[in-house]
Amino acid sequence: MSTFVGFDWLQAEETTFVGADLPPPAALFEAEAPPERELVRASAPAPSHAEFRRRCAAFHAARTTAPPLDEIRRIAALPQHMPDGSANRAWLDARLDKITGSAIGALAGVNPYESPEDKVVSLVWRDYAPFTGNEMTRWGNEHEDDAQAAFALAAGVAETRIENPGLVIDRTRGHMAMSPDGVLRTERADGSVELALLEYKCPWGCRHLTTEADVLAKGSLYPRKPIRDARCGVVPLPSYYHAQIQHGMSVLSSLGKPITRSLFVVWCPSASDTVREVARTPESRIVSTPRGTVQITEVARDDAYIAAMYERVDTMWDKYVMACVWRDAACLDEPDLRPSLDVVT
Repeated sequence: MSTFVGFDWLQAEETTFVGADLPPPAALFEAEAPPERELVRASAPAPSHAEFRRRCAAFHAARTTAPPLDEIRRIAALPQHMPDGSANRAWLDARLDKITGSAIGALAGVNPYESPEDKVVSLVWRDYAPFTGNEMTRWGNEHEDDAQAAFALAAGVAETRIENPGLVIDRTRGHMAMSPDGVLRTERADGSVELALLEYKCPWGCRHLTTEADVLAKGSLYPRKPIRDARCGVVPLPSYYHAQIQHGMSVLSSLGKPITRSLFVVWCPSASDTVREVARTPESRIVSTPRGTVQITEVARDDAYIAAMYERVDTMWDKYVMACVWRDAACLDEPDLRPSLDVVT
């Protein structure tokens, strides 16, 4: 049985140095195996164990250290989409080798639709089964503006109070990042400012809810779900979105302004001439507006959940993601050779 040599000090001694053309270790993840290629040992001797560990530590630090604040601000100002609706290439490039909100649930093992191993594959082998979107995701992207407008009407706030950053990089954990749908600024009477993370969802399954009767018949735009090991208990959002929200609050808080709550906003096309509440669940309220109907669920920050989630994610990062990033980086003195952390038998 194959054993993966991960980014682990105890396993570092088993690392084999091979040619730069070695394909990604698809077989590790039970994916379609890449073409067989002969392993070529480096002509130069491998560094000593101590030197190898030093290089590993330096490489790991480089990938987990955040850029300067000015660079973080520049990246945060990048739009996620171009005027024609396509993804902004600069924003996509900034996400490379980052654990973002869309990845955190799978890496933490709370996404029933994507395993941690499958997510690692998508992070380190970008040409493997690339997902470029489908009818369901396009529906969601097309209606995000409607979701934000409907939320603003339902909450009674001006849209100018909602910021839409591009990619926010964690200042203390540079490999963590989040592309928030929105950040709501609320100025208090004492002059302080409260920030709340906004997450919009426009489910494909709610596209047929075009009347108030449809909404009332459904009862909740998302079914109530138990969130394992979370303080919130049972709420109308899936566990992988709960992980995404908690991750987002943690990342954004690293910039200096603590975020302790998030608003999970689910949109459907049913609209009305006025803004009015049409239903209420134990945890949220459903409000109809001229821009559509939204279900708003407030989610409090859960530091214990975040700590446990990051413990699981760090294991995947250190043992697999960093191993494969290291494999693909030219870290030897010889430019045509690269160290590889590969599957060994």
